[in-house]
This record gives sequence, C-alpha cells and structure tokens, in this order.
Amino acid sequence: MKKFSRIFVILIIVTFSINAIVFAGTDNQKKTKENTVNSSHTESTHNSSKDKKKQSKEVAETEDNSLGKKLEQENGELRKESAQIKAQPFIVKYGMRGESVRTVQTILMELGFYADTVDGVFGNNTLNAVKDFQLAHKMIPDGIVGDATLAVMKRAEPIVNRNMRSFFMNASAYSAYDPGNSQYTSRGSFLRKGLVAVDPSFIPLGTRLYIPGYGYAIADDVGGSIKGNRIDLAFDSHREALEFGRRDVVVYIVD
Repeated sequence: MKKFSRIFVILIIVTFSINAIVFAGTDNQKKTKENTVNSSHTESTHNSSKDKKKQSKEVAETEDNSLGKKLEQENGELRKESAQIKAQPFIVKYGMRGESVRTVQTILMELGFYADTVDGVFGNNTLNAVKDFQLAHKMIPDGIVGDATLAVMKRAEPIVNRNMRSFFMNASAYSAYDPGNSQYTSRGSFLRKGLVAVDPSFIPLGTRLYIPGYGYAIADDVGGSIKGNRIDLAFDSHREALEFGRRDVVVYIVD
C-alpha cells in the first residue's frame, strides 16, 4: 500500500511538471508572437511615415515646379507686352486729343511756333504750327508729328535767345469772364490765354511775343489803360487772372 501511494505521488508531481513546462512554452510562444506582431506594426508604421513624408516632399516639389513655370510664363508675357509697347511708333496728328498732343503743343510753344492754348486738342492752330515747324526745318510739311519730327523738335533750339529784342514791362491780367469785359479782342478773337493787350504804338498788333512765366502770346487787343510799357495778359478764367495779379515781366519780341 505504501508503495502504491509513493507511485501515485510521483505521478502527480510528474503531471504537474509536464503541465508547467507546456504552459511555459505556450506563454513564451504567445509573447514571441506578440513581439513579432508589435515589431511588424512598428516597422509598418515607420515605413508608412517615411512614405507619407516622401509623398509630401514630392507633392511640394511638384507644386514649386508648377508655380515656377507659371511665374516664368507670366514674366515672359509681360516682357513681350513691354517690348510691343516700346516698339509702337509715336504718332500725333489732326483730330487727336490727349497728353501726347499736349506734349507736342508745349514743345512748339517753347520753340515759338505755337501761341494758342495748350489744351491737348490737335486742331487747326496746332496743325499750322506743326507745318510751320516742318517747313522751317526742311521737312515735308504733312502736319503729322511722328518719331522723326518729334526728334527734330527735341533737338531744336528755343526761340528765345540773347539776340531777341526785349522790354521790361508791367503786366496785369484779365479774362473774358471779368465783370464789364468783352469776350472778344479788338481784332475779333475770343479772349483766351495766349492773347495780350498792348499799346499798338509800342508793340504793333499781331506781333508774336514770349513772356517767361506766361508763355508765348500774340498782341491781339488794346485797352484804355494799356499805354507804353504796360501789357495785359489774358487768362482762361477770372480766378487765374486774379492769381496772376500784377507784376513786372520781361517781354521778348519773337517777330
């Protein structure tokens, strides 16, 4: 009986030992599997992150290249438009209006060929002034200011020089809109800037003049108080006449 009990105890011990070994092996396999899965997941996550960064970089590079090409194309178009604008010829002719006409009128006035209002309107007076200038410089008098005519205008010497006759005169100002004034000069012209009143015995009517600070003018009117070295300068408005007031000026005789 004792022998049987001893054998039974040994069998129980062996059984427990085997179960412990089996359990330990299973647990190790489970941990190994979990570690493998975790390692695989970590590596997969790392690779996925690298792929996303690579894709983001590629997208950014693609966008930069696209933006660069677009800017280069726009700059090319702007350069092309600028070249076309520069290549356009300068043309000012009868009937035109604007700053280009005003520029031509100003140059002609400074050169003594234009004594009308600088208004930016290419009318008969501007046309005649252009033709006179072209004739004086041995050009075809077509009345059109192109690149060639404009170049000669810019090189031409101003009409005012030391050889011109000049007078020190006392100047006043008036306009067609002053109370009691007529709107027309004694020669029948509508009173405007560029026409002046003089003493005909001192400066004959029709004489072209140049007054610094006023511009070119034509002696076209007379006045009861305009005697000797007195001169009355016409302006386009009553306000402009008041602003000019009265002052001493040098008057050059153009012709």
